[in-house]
Amino acid sequence: MDLLLLNVSASDLGQMGEMARTFHISWPAFISQLVSFLLVAFLLRIYAFKPVLEILECRRCRIAEGEEKLKRSEEKLANAKTEADNVLSRANDDAQRIIDEARQGVKQLTEQKMKETQLIAEQLLERSRSMAEIEKEKYSQELRQEFGSLIATSLKTLVSKNLASEDYAKLNEEALNFINEGKQTKIS
Repeated sequence: MDLLLLNVSASDLGQMGEMARTFHISWPAFISQLVSFLLVAFLLRIYAFKPVLEILECRRCRIAEGEEKLKRSEEKLANAKTEADNVLSRANDDAQRIIDEARQGVKQLTEQKMKETQLIAEQLLERSRSMAEIEKEKYSQELRQEFGSLIATSLKTLVSKNLASEDYAKLNEEALNFINEGKQTKIS
């Protein structure tokens, strides 16, 4: 084949021939390498690239399915979140209603207990007043008795000093008037 190429003139080959000479290209080796390359490329396409492309296509489908499942999961999550928010809102409303009812109940109970306490306080105050009145009466009675005995003792002392009978009668009358005035003041 080299001979054939050599027979061809340099002008016939043109630029290709010059390039072949410059780079020392052997056409038969080039053609055989080209055929080998095309054969290997064809075999790789059938036995290597096709299965790899099928695997890649299968993975692409799985990824697409995964993305679809992810979208569905996100939608379910959003729906679940919305439902949870609704349930939480209802629970908060119920809790607020229960708290309001409890406050109202406490307010009513407090008012009732305040009224009961006020009634008990008034009863205690009235009882204390009556006890104070009884004590006052008791001490007033004791004071009159003490005062009467003091007057009687004073009269005895005076009588023993030989008072005239008129003076003695006058003192007795004044003492009785004083004691009676104390009783009348208490009655009114």
